[in-house]
Amino acid sequence: MTLIKSISGIRGTIGGGAGEGLNPLDIVKFTSAYATLIRKTCTVKSNKIVVGRDARISGEMVKNVVVGTLMGMGWDVVDIDLASTPTTELAVTMEGASGGIILTASHNPKQWNALKLLNEKGEFLNKEEGNEVLRIAEAEEFNFAEVDKLGSYRKDLTYNTKHIDSVLALDLVDVEAIRKADFRVAIDCVNSVGGIILPQLLEQLGVKHVEKLYCEPTGNFQHNPEPLEKNLGDIMNLMKGGKADVAFVVDPDVDRLAMICEDGKMYGEEYTLVTVADYVLKHTPGNTVSNLSSTRALRDVTRKYGQEYSASAVGEVNVTTKMKEVGAVIGGEGNGGVIYPASHYGRDALVGIALFLSHLAHEGKKVSELRATYPAYFMAKNRVDLTPDTDVDAILAKVKEIYKNEEINDIDGVKIDFADKWVHLRKSNTEPIIRVYSEASTMEAAEEIGQKIMESPAVLSISYTASTMEMVNRMLSTLGIVVVVLIVSAGMLAFVVLYNLNNINITERQRELATLKVLGFFDKEVSQYVLRENIILTAVGILFGAVFGIGLHRYIIVTVEVDAVMFGRNIRPVSFVYCALLTCVFSAIVNLFMHKKLKKINMVESLKSVE
Repeated sequence: MTLIKSISGIRGTIGGGAGEGLNPLDIVKFTSAYATLIRKTCTVKSNKIVVGRDARISGEMVKNVVVGTLMGMGWDVVDIDLASTPTTELAVTMEGASGGIILTASHNPKQWNALKLLNEKGEFLNKEEGNEVLRIAEAEEFNFAEVDKLGSYRKDLTYNTKHIDSVLALDLVDVEAIRKADFRVAIDCVNSVGGIILPQLLEQLGVKHVEKLYCEPTGNFQHNPEPLEKNLGDIMNLMKGGKADVAFVVDPDVDRLAMICEDGKMYGEEYTLVTVADYVLKHTPGNTVSNLSSTRALRDVTRKYGQEYSASAVGEVNVTTKMKEVGAVIGGEGNGGVIYPASHYGRDALVGIALFLSHLAHEGKKVSELRATYPAYFMAKNRVDLTPDTDVDAILAKVKEIYKNEEINDIDGVKIDFADKWVHLRKSNTEPIIRVYSEASTMEAAEEIGQKIMESPAVLSISYTASTMEMVNRMLSTLGIVVVVLIVSAGMLAFVVLYNLNNINITERQRELATLKVLGFFDKEVSQYVLRENIILTAVGILFGAVFGIGLHRYIIVTVEVDAVMFGRNIRPVSFVYCALLTCVFSAIVNLFMHKKLKKINMVESLKSVE
């Protein structure tokens, strides 16, 4: 079980004990802490908090706990139920609410869920506010309402329609052009709320031909929900069949947008924002913003229109803060997140789809042809795993020193801008790793510069390179057989020891068996005698090996906690089958060798034996 507490909320796997996973006790604690913070800091005169959720299997349970807790804290809850993240963000401002809670773990698998916390503007809490929620939760500094001051509950399922209406009302969304283009569109909504709202949006945009894939909001995701190429084989194959002009793929909470060309090739998640920005800048001059780990192509497109590009620290709240600071007309993140202030300050796949289709209709090109009009960059994404005592700041400082003659940005880790490429190193907020992103005009060049940075003394002194870690990860993925090997090895060891204890000296053994011949036993009977004896030894070896292997696993590997880090598997019944089979094979080989030796007995030796 996992529970991760951060300034953007809490997320974890469902179940486990208190503090171990995302369970009702921890949900109550952090919901109460958030409710306490909003009561102290909210500037609007409202007693309402909006709650929306994606279609995860755990969503109903988590929602019920959150709603009950908010009511217990004296808040009036507006439950918009199955709704995307941008829908919930808009609902906060449309309701005039004091805040909102989105129940979604975004692109994480189905066993995860999370609480994402919004302020009265429908935007994520900033770092200071997030830290205060964590502090209040830890100290349990919250008080529940008395009976006469309990909050109320209201369900409102109109916000999907209101969200779509707001998208259609945007000046740059050209519904008539989209309708005339008569696009054929495919969608993959990974069995979540996108399956509810995207078909409605496309219908309102005048798209008559829609191929739907995984649009039933069951929460039982049919593939890994992160919209990356490696997870999208089904819809890519659908596109190769020529069934649509473009495919849109969203994550479970519909704030990220990936696209697939008419030929079944990925458009590139980094280029979702680039393409939408091109369309916006063509009609609305202004600045742009993306985070430090996003493609340089947005900067190039922005400068084409004579405008200024700015980079922010990673994280949606950092991007929106920078956008407000520089007056950006469009911004977002390279993971397919489009933030269009004319709508709201939040990543919104619906806005991205509407603006992209408007642009495509105006250009009159195929999707692959449109993609080819933008600067070609390739990005490599690697990681360096850290040890608990690693001084990340010292590493980043050393990297800065090594590359001090290049353009450096250190607002979030260290980004080194070369003339024709860049590398960004930053510590993850959720994992003990340094993320290393690099971009160049070819994938080979991007990998090369990334590896060069990772193999510098500053980085190599603390951990493995990404290529080494990939090799280790591949090894670890097969280590389910390690326990089997332990048992089999122990079994073989036991057999060899017992066999040799019984056959200390082959010469003496030969004499013993020769005596049997003299006494009237034939070769066949001698062989049967030896075979019976060694079958018993083999069985004893298997039993001893199994017991020894279990003990080794239980009292050595698990005790020193190597199991949790490396092996991560329990002994399975099939392990004993493997043990028995391999030990028998080993026994047969040894027996064959011994039989050949023992059968080389002649009457001379027999008579000597009797004497």
